Amino acid sequence: PLNNEILDQLVNCFIISIIPAKQRTQQLNHLIVFLNEKGYQARWEAYVNGPRILFRNCPYAAILQKHPELCTMDAKVLSIFLKLPFHQTARIDLEHAKIPACIFMIVPQTG
Repeated sequence: PLNNEILDQLVNCFIISIIPAKQRTQQLNHLIVFLNEKGYQARWEAYVNGPRILFRNCPYAAILQKHPELCTMDAKVLSIFLKLPFHQTARIDLEHAKIPACIFMIVPQTG
């Protein structure tokens, strides 16, 4: 597995490559453009607790079995860039296509 230091460096490389914006909708749109340039086939949807982000393609499909921490890296990129606590709620099923996308949602606030 990739160590945390390498993952953090990858996260930072992603984040500094995304065009910043002040408005949340623009942030999301810039994020999606960046991810799609990298092959994610990403989109976002308005959802009850905040934006829901879907990846219909996994650019890491060939190595994901040996490096599942790349999913954590994706969640970190979303969380840090958007300053919201995202977590992955579904992972694309690369073998049987039962789950058509990776889904990331905001961690619900408790209390």
